[in-house]
Amino acid sequence: GCYKVQTIGDAYMAVAGHDNRVEDHAKRLLCFALDMIEAVKSIQCPRSPGEHMKVRVGMHSGPAYAGIVGMKMPRYCFFGDAVNTASRMESNGFPMCVHVSADTMELLQGEFDFEALGLRQIKGKGMMETYLVVDDRTPWRPALEGFRRDAVVQSNGSSVTNAEDGSHEGPDRAASDEVASNAEPFPDPAAHRHRRQSSNSAARRDSSPLAGARTDGKGRRRTMSRSGSFG
Repeated sequence: GCYKVQTIGDAYMAVAGHDNRVEDHAKRLLCFALDMIEAVKSIQCPRSPGEHMKVRVGMHSGPAYAGIVGMKMPRYCFFGDAVNTASRMESNGFPMCVHVSADTMELLQGEFDFEALGLRQIKGKGMMETYLVVDDRTPWRPALEGFRRDAVVQSNGSSVTNAEDGSHEGPDRAASDEVASNAEPFPDPAAHRHRRQSSNSAARRDSSPLAGARTDGKGRRRTMSRSGSFG
C-alpha cells in the first residue's frame, strides 16, 4: 500500500515501496493520487460557493534515506534528492492534475498514458523532462493547452493591448488561474535571509546524530536506504 509520511503546512507527503515489498510502488502511488483528486471534488470551498477544493499532485521515483528523528516525539522521516524532486514536481504542477518526472513515467509506461511537457526549468534541479498523466478524472487537457499557450506567449516576449477597449491580449485569465505559473517572484532580501537561516538550521538538524538514522535497543544507530515513489 501507500504510507502517509507527514503533512507539511498544506502539503501531504506519501510514499510507496519504501519497505522493498512491492515492485509496483509507482502504480500504487499514482492510483492513490488519482483517488485523492476524485475525493477532493466532493469538498466544497467555503469561500467560493459552488466550487470545490483543488489540489496539485507531483510524483518522483528514486532512492532515499529513512529513519527515526526526534527524542521527545520520534517520527519516521525520509531524506534525499528523491523527496525534494517529488516536492518540485508538485510545486511546478497543475491544479487537479498529476505531474511526474521521467523516472516515474518510465516505471508506468504501458499502464498509463502521458503527455510530455518538454524540458522545463525546475528550481534547484535545472532542466528536467516532465510529464502530465492522462486520465479522465483530471482536467489534463485544459492544463496542457494552458501550459502550451503560456509557453508561446513567453517565447514571444511581448504583450498586445487593444487600444479601443484597453483589453489585454495574452494568456487566457481562466487558463492562467487554472494552470500554476512557473515564474519565480523577485527575491525579497529579508525573505532570502530568512530562507537562508532556515536552510542553515535544517542543515544543522540533518547533521545531528539522529537525522536519517534509526537507533536499535542497544543504542546503536542504523541508517537505511530505501527506493520507492514519493508524492
